[in-house]
Amino acid sequence: MKSSRQLPLLELFGLMLVLAPKLLADSPAQTEGSVKTWLTAYAKDQSNDAIEVVSFHKTNGTMGAFSGTPMYIMDFETIIRFKQTCRWKITPQFDSTLVFAVVAPQAQANTGNNPWGNFLTNSTVPGVSVTQGNMFKIVGRLVSLMSENGWVPKGIDESSIQPTTQ
Repeated sequence: MKSSRQLPLLELFGLMLVLAPKLLADSPAQTEGSVKTWLTAYAKDQSNDAIEVVSFHKTNGTMGAFSGTPMYIMDFETIIRFKQTCRWKITPQFDSTLVFAVVAPQAQANTGNNPWGNFLTNSTVPGVSVTQGNMFKIVGRLVSLMSENGWVPKGIDESSIQPTTQ
């Protein structure tokens, strides 16, 4: 025999299973404009204003749930431009998480033609050397979870980064 306390919990769980698809269908997904605004601010903040988002285009979007929390996955293409010469601290061979962190030129050693100095700089300052005006096309995916205050981006995965002229 079930206790009276267990029965309401089972009924509540059953009700949640029935209503979850309806709640997900009624949750407005993130818009292309809101994600572009967030990505622009994120890139600017993380790179200390060394990277700007030139264009952004949503290519697909999928609603789902993670542990009962509504989730939205947006596939996108974006083009970024570097506003200064720096090192872009990406390591795509180890991780697909997209970062916009950079090391400013003044933080890099000016080694000239010294091979040992170049070796030390390249091994201690991770990333890819980029010059002002370099542009890259990024194909990626943004995962967001619904919170009490709306959609909260939880991570960006890139599937490709290619140099581009636009």
